[in-house]
Amino acid sequence: MVSGHVPRDTANHTRYGVADLSDPVTKRHSLSPWAALFHTFTTALGTTDHPLSSATCGPDVSAAFPVGWYAGDFDYLGDRFKPGTTSKFQQGTDYDLDKPNGRFCVTP
Repeated sequence: MVSGHVPRDTANHTRYGVADLSDPVTKRHSLSPWAALFHTFTTALGTTDHPLSSATCGPDVSAAFPVGWYAGDFDYLGDRFKPGTTSKFQQGTDYDLDKPNGRFCVTP
């Protein structure tokens, strides 16, 4: 089973609100849609990052705090659009598991 949660990096086309995917990931200045909803920064699930103020953002990405150190370092593909398209990533095609990393299925 493939999780729908991926690190926010260029390999997964998910970033910290940075449009230029060639820039290295160095700042934690936004939350992915699922994390913003979970941490009550918003009350509605969106498809764009939620910007953080300097008082609420995490430390910059470094050797001490690499990408993956915090839950907010992950993005859920089901909230995002495929790069260069207007279609979202699809559960069952691009990934298997839902947001809580589970799935409903018929057991043999």
